[in-house]
Amino acid sequence: TVATNAVLTGNWAPIALVTTEGFGDALEIGRQTRPELYNFHTVKPEPLVPRARRFEVPERVDASGAVVRPLDEAAVGRVAKAIAASGARAVAVVLLFSFKNPDHERRVGALLRDALDLPVSLSCEVLPEFREYERASTTALNAALLPVVDRYLATLDEATRALGAAPGWRVMQSNAGTTSAELARRAPVTLLLSGPAGGV
Repeated sequence: TVATNAVLTGNWAPIALVTTEGFGDALEIGRQTRPELYNFHTVKPEPLVPRARRFEVPERVDASGAVVRPLDEAAVGRVAKAIAASGARAVAVVLLFSFKNPDHERRVGALLRDALDLPVSLSCEVLPEFREYERASTTALNAALLPVVDRYLATLDEATRALGAAPGWRVMQSNAGTTSAELARRAPVTLLLSGPAGGV
């Protein structure tokens, strides 16, 4: 329930979002689905990543996975410096159509990991599916939970070792399956409904 409680209380890590140039607001725009479709005065929830920590890089992959515009690696270097100065504690990378061709996204991830001492979540690994908003929100939430869940599971791992417990303990996931602590630390978003799933 650590991940669930972090989301319910908003007690997650501040993160940065890196996306394709021109798509920095996709996370805030969202989709048409909302509680009151025709109410012009509906108050939208605050986006998980504020505008000041959303960064865009020049690149483009089309819907078939073909590269339309090569990745500007120099721009990624500049973005890394801006992220370092932003106070972010983790990074989510969500490039357009990376579920078809993840090369640019993986390269951005590698460059950011080299430049920053921060965990990086790639949408091609977290949720390699179509629909940008869902992929962006899931990847951003994964990044926001990384420091929280990683710290908890690392502490739990130390405690089990101190007690002489056998290695290889498992963590419940939202799908009622289990995963290793190592994988759970990389994909904490998969733990969000683990409490209800485990209870059932």
